[in-house]
Amino acid sequence: MQRFHNELLDVQDLSTQSLHVEADGFVKFADYFFDDIFSAWSVHSKISTAREQVSRVQDDVHNTIRRLQEKHHKAVAHLEELQKEKKAILQI
Repeated sequence: MQRFHNELLDVQDLSTQSLHVEADGFVKFADYFFDDIFSAWSVHSKISTAREQVSRVQDDVHNTIRRLQEKHHKAVAHLEELQKEKKAILQI
């Protein structure tokens, strides 16, 4: 994900949300020493939060890919237009 984010920084006019999913060291500690309902609930909460973060990252990646495809199509159309103009100029 970090490589994808770094590549996007090279593309003009595109911004992404944070592509970062956090892990909490306390949850590991609590689960190891206090194997009870609270640590299980905490782990479940962290998993749910991580799933939501992953879902947002997926949406962000899909939207970014869509915007890149749109920019690509516009660039191809512009290139074709320039090639036609060049051909017309050279025929004069």
